[in-house]
Amino acid sequence: MMDYYGSINYTFDEIKLNIIQKFNTYSNEYILDVIEYLYRRNLICNVYSYTGWNVFHAPIVINKISNYIKLDTIICKKKLLLMRYLMDKVNKNEIIYELGLFEKISNYIPKKFILN
Repeated sequence: MMDYYGSINYTFDEIKLNIIQKFNTYSNEYILDVIEYLYRRNLICNVYSYTGWNVFHAPIVINKISNYIKLDTIICKKKLLLMRYLMDKVNKNEIIYELGLFEKISNYIPKKFILN
């Protein structure tokens, strides 16, 4: 029982690598952004004991990241649907296309309106 009292620690960099390996189908940059977001919200700590990470914290963090990805996917799909609707209006000459307008619209939509 070498690690019974938490003598072996995982650093934050090792935690990042561990999570990136679990989500290897996504880009490293995206997963790192999600990890940083969770870290800023104090949902991931700097250091865990090896056993504490693998037994208790890793499943919780992996679940939170999975949920974040699902939510982000829903938001992006709704934004794409909105852009498709707006482009249909442009093609019918109902609205005028202005460079960067659609991006501004999608960036300033409150999430509470997207998630309903």
